[in-house]
Amino acid sequence: IALALACSGATLNENEEGADVWMEGDPGEETEEEADDNFCQYNGSIATDDRAGSAYVMLTWTEVDCDEWFYGVPEGKTLFRVKPEGEYARPVLDLSDHEDVRVLFPADGLLVMGELDGDEHLYLFDEQDLTQLNAAVVDADYNGTRSSPSRRWVAVADNDVSPAPIHIIDTTDLSIVRLLEDGSYIEAMWMNGFDQLAVITEARDRSGVFLSLWDPEAPSSPELAVYAPEHHFEVDIDYTWIGVHPYDELVVFPVEHETRGDELLLLDTTDEQLAVIPNAHGPVGFSPEGDLVVAYRYEDLDGDGFGDEGGQASLLLIDTATYELEELDIPFEGYPEYFVTREGRVVVMASMLGDQELVLFDLDSGAMSEVGGPSMGLQEFVSRGGHDELWLINQRELFRLDLEEASMETISLGFAAAHINILPSLDLLVLDEADDTVIRFWDPNDRSTLRTVELDARQQRLMWANLPRPMAP
Repeated sequence: IALALACSGATLNENEEGADVWMEGDPGEETEEEADDNFCQYNGSIATDDRAGSAYVMLTWTEVDCDEWFYGVPEGKTLFRVKPEGEYARPVLDLSDHEDVRVLFPADGLLVMGELDGDEHLYLFDEQDLTQLNAAVVDADYNGTRSSPSRRWVAVADNDVSPAPIHIIDTTDLSIVRLLEDGSYIEAMWMNGFDQLAVITEARDRSGVFLSLWDPEAPSSPELAVYAPEHHFEVDIDYTWIGVHPYDELVVFPVEHETRGDELLLLDTTDEQLAVIPNAHGPVGFSPEGDLVVAYRYEDLDGDGFGDEGGQASLLLIDTATYELEELDIPFEGYPEYFVTREGRVVVMASMLGDQELVLFDLDSGAMSEVGGPSMGLQEFVSRGGHDELWLINQRELFRLDLEEASMETISLGFAAAHINILPSLDLLVLDEADDTVIRFWDPNDRSTLRTVELDARQQRLMWANLPRPMAP
């Protein structure tokens, strides 16, 4: 599935409970202890699962100083489950020598994926007791997983093959269906309410793009297919990432026309009609009720093609019933990125370069508010349901954005934070420390750490033989 070189438009950086998570990371600033003994350990992103009240972190370690670390250095890797109460840190799987490790949360279990010896290895566990249930080895190189609404299916591109086909994995038995093996560029996204896959693929002769909808249980032919001639994938700043209406009535494909430039293709799933919005960029967002598509326009004033001070963007609101447009100036220069909140109908906007203050736009009142506070982007954040607020990490600090008051608060933690996720049912944030392999369960109500869990590979090496090893398929 196509990967973007940069990120403008609707941000993909919100961290959510139950979402697919790429677990790899890079070493941060080394501690004095690590500097003394030629040892470096670090973790990447945090995955969370409300079903078992758990967070998952992959600890990576190598016997070189962190400041001498380089890609390809031999590393050990262990996936851990940590909880805010009960068990402390339970090793799930020894993933040494695996690359590109991902954690997913299918309906019945925990799915771990990683590349080993040129093949993709899949490991399925019971999410409660962590018993390994199944395993599979696939001759593929996976990137960009998408889990279906029921969490039964996973769509992912096989980058070992050119053109890259889509594999649809049935998580109940780890069987695979191969879809669309004769296009060039390809991108896919599940609908929101049911297991139907929206796909865009470029014709091999580059004459246009095919837009289609697929049922994973009947993959021999699409349920809907539309051809759009003279349109092509957008693989630049504003890339082809499919946007889906909250109630699946509309699918939006950002593309580039051969002569007219950037456009949005709007596919109405109710009548199969295709509309074109000219001079519009994605990825797009939707208002919570689905009455508006949120996109943007951009004028590159200095002609250098970069999202810096030489360009001006405007917010573009598209009425999903009439396709009427409203264009609003954004009070900062450069390419924008934005997040449309699920509560309060607010668009949170940032400069793609993270060098300007956040701006809020209220879709109901039409008010545009500059938040104040430090310059930042939307790279690492969570949305706290029921509280009209976002919690963001920027430059190793934690911030609370009050969406109703349009105000920013800096939170004093006493440590530098690198990653954040959330356990909604427990109303807890999960943070890690940027300079150490420490996970903290943090209460946003009383602003305190509920539990601290320290992960140390040196202790694990003493009992390495006891680490859970992958079960052969």
